[in-house]
Amino acid sequence: MSVDSGTIYDGELTVYDAGTRTTAGYFTTIDATANYWCFQITVTSHTSGNINFDFDGSLDGTNWGHITVTTKHAGNLTINENTTVMYFATGSPCRYARAHITSMPSGPTVACKVGAM
Repeated sequence: MSVDSGTIYDGELTVYDAGTRTTAGYFTTIDATANYWCFQITVTSHTSGNINFDFDGSLDGTNWGHITVTTKHAGNLTINENTTVMYFATGSPCRYARAHITSMPSGPTVACKVGAM
């Protein structure tokens, strides 16, 4: 299942560090053929404003499309505080996945870890 280097748990779930960002843009692309994706987004040093997200998948690493995610976070694709939010994409088979900050204020640091299986 795993292509990139990640930490494998229970022989199924592989967790990848997609890095941190302080500006809008894409986190590191994860290369791991999977049907289930989990994006753990952690925001620190936030004081005001909205951080807006989108999530993308690809079969070839060149052409990207939106992945529909679910979360119990009230803001859905917007975070406006220091917190950790989990986003889940199930039944979304793709070879590559990435998280995308579409807009954010200056100041916060946003970290992303990705689980794939």
